[in-house]
Amino acid sequence: MSKRFLVAICTCLLAASAEPAFATEDGTQHYPIGVNTVADGNLPIPGMLQLLTYSEFADNPALANGSGNKAVPKFDLKVEAEAFRFLYTWDMPIGPFHYTTGLVAPIVNLDLNVMGAKGHDLDMGDLDIQNYLGYASPDHELFYFFGLDTYIPSGPYNASTLINSGSNYYTFAPNFDITYNPSPQWELTAALFAEFNTTNLADNYHSGDDMDLDYGMTYRPFSGLPNLGLGPQGYFYKQISDDTVNGTAVSPNGNRGREFAIGPQLRYDIPFGGFVLKYQQEYAVENRPRGEKVWFQFAMPIFGTPG
Repeated sequence: MSKRFLVAICTCLLAASAEPAFATEDGTQHYPIGVNTVADGNLPIPGMLQLLTYSEFADNPALANGSGNKAVPKFDLKVEAEAFRFLYTWDMPIGPFHYTTGLVAPIVNLDLNVMGAKGHDLDMGDLDIQNYLGYASPDHELFYFFGLDTYIPSGPYNASTLINSGSNYYTFAPNFDITYNPSPQWELTAALFAEFNTTNLADNYHSGDDMDLDYGMTYRPFSGLPNLGLGPQGYFYKQISDDTVNGTAVSPNGNRGREFAIGPQLRYDIPFGGFVLKYQQEYAVENRPRGEKVWFQFAMPIFGTPG
């Protein structure tokens, strides 16, 4: 999802402030930071095809500059996204691991208002192809996997419009995801992602590489409702290299973004799936849109459950 600001607006912002208005190309990234806060290390069992859906509602009433202050007097970005993820784990083991392949297809609805200029786009976002090796301990206390997400520029993109659902560049995202269940009442989980981007050939803008850590904790306090859990969750995001244009770093500091988010989540588990409702408030935001998110997530097996 690329939030294209008008060239005239960008020029005005850079002239009015010593800090840039956004980090990575227009303050976004391919990986939906904050999405993985429940059962991050769990994959479908061998022979199972699983469907996961992610509904995101984000309201960003401010755009932060490199000092964390408002970069634009009037800014509002609203994002509604629905992503469909299919995961299949193959039967044949590879040593202690199993191989899982996946595909994520997002649909995004974007509304942007910058100093009176308005943009809207409703369309498919960029596809994500996933390849993982997963491990489950015999006692089912520890689950983890590692692999690569590859985002391809399949969503529509027009450099002359204010906002786009596609980003017009590839991203390669190695990641490691882990879940630890010390008891039936507790779950600790985390997902570590790194993103390495190619150049947007429409404007020769190269978004800097970044890292994100999603985290979550679940406690199931009710013995009569063992499938109901709650706890804190959120993420840490930091850009680790400069944005560049034609190979030159964007001044003054490479437009490097960062942010932190935390909030509560409520979940209800079903066999090989479940429901999650969560809220995230963003803090310490630099060179990025700043606001809050609400997520609703659902997972269920399509086929391959044990008899």
